[in-house]
Amino acid sequence: MRTFDPTDLLNCLEGDEEAFREIKELFFQSVRCQIDAIYGALEDRDCAQLVRRFHTIKGACANFGAKLMTELSQELELAAKSGDLDKVRDLLDKLDQEFAGIKELVSNFKFSANTVEGRHE
Repeated sequence: MRTFDPTDLLNCLEGDEEAFREIKELFFQSVRCQIDAIYGALEDRDCAQLVRRFHTIKGACANFGAKLMTELSQELELAAKSGDLDKVRDLLDKLDQEFAGIKELVSNFKFSANTVEGRHE
């Protein structure tokens, strides 16, 4: 099961490849920045900052269509709210791995005449 399909986002953008490229760059840049800051907040045991950053990532992932990352961000936000930093550490690795997988998938994504409307080959 795929947790992210670039054609879903492209379909939402009605096939606009330039908008797709801009959105993906913003997504990768902003989420990477958030994840990097999370590691610092985790080291500082700053649960309030963790909650804010996971909430921000959750919204970005939902808008981008990254389903598993959205779910993981929700779990991480709840773990941070409850102060369960061990769970945050465990799930953060999964979030970071999923982020890397999506980045690789999107970087290898090829546009074609059949890309729009779920006809990605």
